[in-house]
Amino acid sequence: MVIEWPIIGALPSPSKLLGVHTPVSNILCLRYFVCMNGPVEKVVTVCACLHEQMEKVESELRRSKSLRERESLEFERQRDELLRAHSKQLAELKLAAELEQARLTDEFRTQTELQRVERENEMTELRQTLLADTADVERRAKEQAENDSKVKCDFTRTFLDIYRTHGG
Repeated sequence: MVIEWPIIGALPSPSKLLGVHTPVSNILCLRYFVCMNGPVEKVVTVCACLHEQMEKVESELRRSKSLRERESLEFERQRDELLRAHSKQLAELKLAAELEQARLTDEFRTQTELQRVERENEMTELRQTLLADTADVERRAKEQAENDSKVKCDFTRTFLDIYRTHGG
């Protein structure tokens, strides 16, 4: 069976002839082609065609690899940029949280100190009030004692006067 192609560029790759895509299938296909078609010129043409196809494939693979490498580098750059941005944001949030905690702690201490001072002032006022009330009670008790003493003296004098005048 002789396969003839009118245009050399239209030759299928050897692996397409067998329907298998391996280096061995390319060699087998080339041998089949040589056996069936005979002339060396056709074999050289087929080899040149295969070489050209291989160069195209290799070129496409290099381009694809280069594109993947560029995409990979771009992805890494974006990832690093996001990582730096998130790290910076995290550091800013930590600093803000620390500042807020310090502010709240200071505010708590200030309020606690104000409450302590207020309680001390209340205690001082209560002591002063208690001392004033105690002094007032003592003063009234003293006045009452003096008054009682005076009444007692007056009562005793009156009793003695009555006792002397009436029979004693």
